[in-house]
Amino acid sequence: MGAVSWRSVLFDLVLLVETLLMEFALLGEDAAVSSLVRAIGDRAEHAVMRDISGWEQLLADENVEAVIVAGCEPRVLDGAKQLAAAGIPLLVVPHIGQGAGWIYELTLARDDSGVVLLPVFAHVDDPAVTALGGVLAEGTLGKLLYIQVERTCDRAADGRLFEVREVDEVLLPDVPVLLHLFGEYSRVTALHSGVVDGRIAAASVTLAGTGLPEVTWSLQAASGTSGWKMTVTGEQGVAVLSGGDEAGGMRLDVRGETVVAGDDGDLAVKSAEAVLDRFARKISGETVRPDWSDLTRTFEIVEATHRSVRRRRSIDIYFETQSERSQFKTQMTAIGCGVLCLTLFAVIGLLMIGALFDVPPIVMHIGRALVFLPVFVFLGLQLLVFIAKPTSRDSGSDEPAVTEDEAESPD
Repeated sequence: MGAVSWRSVLFDLVLLVETLLMEFALLGEDAAVSSLVRAIGDRAEHAVMRDISGWEQLLADENVEAVIVAGCEPRVLDGAKQLAAAGIPLLVVPHIGQGAGWIYELTLARDDSGVVLLPVFAHVDDPAVTALGGVLAEGTLGKLLYIQVERTCDRAADGRLFEVREVDEVLLPDVPVLLHLFGEYSRVTALHSGVVDGRIAAASVTLAGTGLPEVTWSLQAASGTSGWKMTVTGEQGVAVLSGGDEAGGMRLDVRGETVVAGDDGDLAVKSAEAVLDRFARKISGETVRPDWSDLTRTFEIVEATHRSVRRRRSIDIYFETQSERSQFKTQMTAIGCGVLCLTLFAVIGLLMIGALFDVPPIVMHIGRALVFLPVFVFLGLQLLVFIAKPTSRDSGSDEPAVTEDEAESPD
């Protein structure tokens, strides 16, 4: 037992030294990154360099060991892809403007270079969220029945209608918390109410998954106040998670008793320190959660709400990280449909020519060969799938990924 204990202590010290000696650069601007920068500054041997002249400078600077990516400006997104391709570890602060496509591109860069990528989720490391996770693991509430998340935003100054982008911005930080606490939801049903000229008065999103309690998330306007509240209802009681602002953090009440008061003023910095420690463990090769796949799932869920609203039905998402192989299969499927359609029309045209005109047999034989030649070429190209790279998991395995797909549930 003593030897195991000393190994554990030694491992923790190694991680601490690695984190303390790490020099960060900041690419982009985002208010959400301030607590992370403060957490780095609180550690004496940390260094933070603000990127002013451009990401090209970071590629040439050998002292930069990791980069914090914040914002969604084109130069930031392009720079992050170049840095990831060069193998520089990235801490990414999620922003709705980044989009799932950019996330997939970074994933491909990770598969090529093996670079470490990690998202910064604001509330996953909140003590109240951690405490609720413990309550759920212990089964204190019994079997979970449903979860309700209620968001209210102060709209007294600029009316009571939301842009769709504003709804996404509010939903984005909540999804990682739900995934972290309850599991990987795969069915999304979204509804916009009170739509006026493309703006909405209220929004609701329902998440479901096999063996998971259903989640109902809602957003509506309020006058003079903003609020956040999650109610977890089980067979043996109710837990309420509320608050979540930068100053005081979240409050957790279980069966009417306060478990976490949420009054720690340094909570945002402490949560950022937990992110830095997780980042150091990830660089050392340890499997951590939340990881890059959680960020991918988060963007997939947010973007699935758009399809659900547009099609007025539930959307089932099969979460798999994009890879060269999955992109190849998707492209070849589209090309194959086109080849088959063109071949059908070509065969019909050849038969009509043969029936209407006196065509020499040798010409008809050549025509038949040319008509079916694209099909054989297309089938031959399928062998290139073995050259395309499969995705690698965050755990580092080389297991091939299944092509990402989308299915619609019946009305």
